[in-house]
Amino acid sequence: MVTCDAILLGAGLGTRFAETTQGTQKDLPKQFHDLEGFPVLIHSLRSFLTLGLIRQFVIVVHPAYLNTTRELLKKYTTLLGNAFIKVIPGGSRRQDSSRIGLEFLELEDQPATRVIIHDA
Repeated sequence: MVTCDAILLGAGLGTRFAETTQGTQKDLPKQFHDLEGFPVLIHSLRSFLTLGLIRQFVIVVHPAYLNTTRELLKKYTTLLGNAFIKVIPGGSRRQDSSRIGLEFLELEDQPATRVIIHDA
């Protein structure tokens, strides 16, 4: 079976999204907003987990939301099973965060051979 590593990009502050959701969690980027009972980030992770192909996840977030992301993952740990998830700070642009995620994976003992990059 082919395995992949996944980079989930969530380093943006969601300012355009916040303009359309005034009054509901407006201080949080969209990956933390609730969608049918779970934060968007958790939906993304669970979707990839159902594939059974992901070796590890690297979630790239804005430095201001590192702890928020880690706490969220702790809260939903039973839904995520034994998935290997790392949370790292991202860059100022999407391409910077993608590069940071790829460079992080290159430092692994067994570097990734296939990588999926997706929005958190």
